[in-house]
Amino acid sequence: MNNPEQLLPTKQEILDYLASHNAPILQRDLGKALHVSMSSKHDFRELLKSMIEKGQIERGMGKKISAKGLLNEVCTLNITHTDNDGELIAVAEGTEKNSASPLIHVENHGAPKVGDRILARLSKQDANVYSAKLIRVLSDDSKTVLGILQSAKGGFMLDNADKKDRNDYFIATQDSMDCEDGDMVLVVQLGRGKNRVRNVKVTERIGKISDADSYSLLSIYKFDIPNKFPDAVVKETDNMVVPPLGNRTDLRHIPLVTIDGSDARDFDDAVYCEKLDNGGFKLLVAIADVSHYVTIKSALDDNAEERGNSVYFPDRVVPMLPEKLSNRLCSLVPNEERACMAVWMDIDKEGNMTGYKFIRGLMRSHARLTYEQVQTAYNGNPCELTVNYMNEINNLYKSFEVLLQSRERRGTLELELPERQVIMNKKGRITSIVPRIRLDSHKLIEEFMISANVASAKALEKKKSPAIMYRVHDVPLTEKVNALQTSLREMDMSIPTDGSLQPRHFTQILRKVKGTQDANLISDLVLRSQSQAVYSPDNLGHFGLALTHYAHFTSPIRRYSDLLVHRALISAYGFGDDGLNDKDIARFESIAEHISTTERRASKAEREAMDRYVAHFMQDKVGAQFTARINGVTGFAMFINLEETGADGIIFLKNIPGDYFAHDEATSSAIGVRKGMTYRMGDVITVELLNISPVKGAMEFAITSGGTKGEVPQHLKQQKERYGNGGGFSRGNDRPSRSKFKKPTVRNNKEIELSSHEQPSSDKTGDSKPKKKKLFGRTEATTINSKKTKKRKRKRRIKAKNNTNL
Repeated sequence: MNNPEQLLPTKQEILDYLASHNAPILQRDLGKALHVSMSSKHDFRELLKSMIEKGQIERGMGKKISAKGLLNEVCTLNITHTDNDGELIAVAEGTEKNSASPLIHVENHGAPKVGDRILARLSKQDANVYSAKLIRVLSDDSKTVLGILQSAKGGFMLDNADKKDRNDYFIATQDSMDCEDGDMVLVVQLGRGKNRVRNVKVTERIGKISDADSYSLLSIYKFDIPNKFPDAVVKETDNMVVPPLGNRTDLRHIPLVTIDGSDARDFDDAVYCEKLDNGGFKLLVAIADVSHYVTIKSALDDNAEERGNSVYFPDRVVPMLPEKLSNRLCSLVPNEERACMAVWMDIDKEGNMTGYKFIRGLMRSHARLTYEQVQTAYNGNPCELTVNYMNEINNLYKSFEVLLQSRERRGTLELELPERQVIMNKKGRITSIVPRIRLDSHKLIEEFMISANVASAKALEKKKSPAIMYRVHDVPLTEKVNALQTSLREMDMSIPTDGSLQPRHFTQILRKVKGTQDANLISDLVLRSQSQAVYSPDNLGHFGLALTHYAHFTSPIRRYSDLLVHRALISAYGFGDDGLNDKDIARFESIAEHISTTERRASKAEREAMDRYVAHFMQDKVGAQFTARINGVTGFAMFINLEETGADGIIFLKNIPGDYFAHDEATSSAIGVRKGMTYRMGDVITVELLNISPVKGAMEFAITSGGTKGEVPQHLKQQKERYGNGGGFSRGNDRPSRSKFKKPTVRNNKEIELSSHEQPSSDKTGDSKPKKKKLFGRTEATTINSKKTKKRKRKRRIKAKNNTNL
């Protein structure tokens, strides 16, 4: 009989194979690769066990075998820093102290950042070098959590400001830093308590939720937006003054004017236009010369790059630059000399730009005008101020008309997205929320700024600038176009999918449905099909504007990208020694990624703050009815938008009475599988406000009327027969389920709002006991799971009793 050991691979053969294999491998796959017979499997397993115990090989995640030092295919990483090229570098968790730990490059997809703890899939690129693809960012128990303190027995519960965070947090009295009910705080985790409640302590008190500025502060802290300027940054502005004329071009005699909203907080662009004898126009756009003050290698520059952009809230601005620059030296206020970068543009009578000339100058704004003033003046009713500038205003509108002709010929994507405006009184209290009116005067300034941005990109290319920060908008992804095409076919419309798609094709669809009940639906679908505009040193063009060259030039007060474009122009035209340097040129790709990220962060923060202000404004309207439009349908809910205020809300399918509802992805609708009642994306319905959480900016509604009754699709009938209550269906009840939102209660003669995990439970001390229900939390299965648990325990008790009797 053969010795079983002779059928086994040698230790060296195992080591050689694992060394040549770049990823951990399952034991059975290793056995197959080394031709281990069935009869030798036990001995092979013992051999591997012996080698693992001796440290010759390692067993990792999923019981996979690997060579010593080889990282698991899926691994937890800590992102530690960026390299000279701006690429994210990470270390595998647990190997931080190992000087020989491998180099891990993390792909930027999913926008991880330094300090994040992530789960990633690794692929070995070279000896001791890996590439990591993000799976997800992991929650960190040491992270800070933002919320509002609410009194509970023995301390406080935290009303979490993040509706996606499902955890409950308890703060013992000794860990509360003497904070009070209603305080906005940051907390850090201490450990897990009972019933999945996390014990935390307060690390910082931000303010009170009753304060007028509370909702903006929630967004600032949640998204970690830099809110205070370091002393070194502010100190650099102390001795700054407007520069003398010197070698600059004198523009002070030209009647440049600024045109902004009545609530504008900074003025960084001014315009002027002359009509030419040939029917064309000479258009001047002047922009604050931020680069004169914010110089490379300064603390100001480092801080501006870190912020990336200003962030605008209904009650405040978090500026990219300190107040002395953003509101004074770089703000083109009337009758004050200001340093500027400017461009003269020649526009022919067809709206084509036939020439441009960039200058570095000194200007004086002759008037601060608002959009409403300019529009009213052009319509024939000038005020005391605009009557002095009627010739200039008329020229601006005439040049705008020919620029619109050029825009029409290009075939741009014309998406009109409604905006909300929060109106506040002097005490910071909301008096109303109204749609932001869009006038021709708004479009006029936008078109002038677009022309200046096009000129800057073309000029830098013509000058062969070594680095250009383009604003790019790539063509839509194929899968998004195909999804849009599927929806359009349901309405007997279509767009090209053969590679010839142009922005004008979207605009043609939008114009076709304008004024119909499908207009808002199609507008939403078109918007969702588009790629996201970003910054890049590579010119991909701007699909939406139908432009081949585009770079942001017009807002260096509030965008770091524009400051980089100004510096590139200074270098290209020899306007001074404060242009780009070689170090910044080498970092353009990483800077582009960073400022694209800060732009997305600002957009999310602004949107969430607006949601909270709207929810606060609506909190006394629980029980009221509104007209709404369905703008999204999923397997568990419909998302709606109120026509009156633009507020967003949610309707849970399980709360729609009398039927089981299934999500039909093909038609973007929720369909009752018994009675055929259908709620389709884009439908106008009437809803009732059930519950509200201003802290989370979330509102829950119920349908009171709307929808259409029709035939249940056959495939849904078949699913209903097969799955019953399951299969992704949401069962509608005869009445809405218990709320997951806050309910008003009275404490100390004041009506306040408690989160649903702190619904009051009466006891002799008057304290509240925390409940498990929460906004957007694990609530749907609470009752079902508890019943199932009791049933399982009862079966175990019966089984144990029977075993004992035996």
